[in-house]
Amino acid sequence: ISIDCNKVLGVRCAKVSTPEEAMYTRNDNDSNIVAFSEQTDLQTALQIIDKFINTPFSNEEKHLRRINKIKEIAGKEDLSINEVVNQSLQFAIEDYEKGNN
Repeated sequence: ISIDCNKVLGVRCAKVSTPEEAMYTRNDNDSNIVAFSEQTDLQTALQIIDKFINTPFSNEEKHLRRINKIKEIAGKEDLSINEVVNQSLQFAIEDYEKGNN
């Protein structure tokens, strides 16, 4: 489901397995939809949802930069998947080289 959700402009869906992953995806990526496996037990699912809902986005500059780059790429509908992947990798390399990983 996360793959399909992320086809919608403005959606940042993360497939998570633990409450900690839910916290990181909200804090770092400002994810606005959470997905998990149907094999996730009810207690873990509820913990994931609670952590996701109650974790704010950090607003750290490095995270804002990444989200803005994702938005920039998403706005270019005529790009092939290879071009999107290559641009994403280039952004990640630039951040890494600047020490902003």
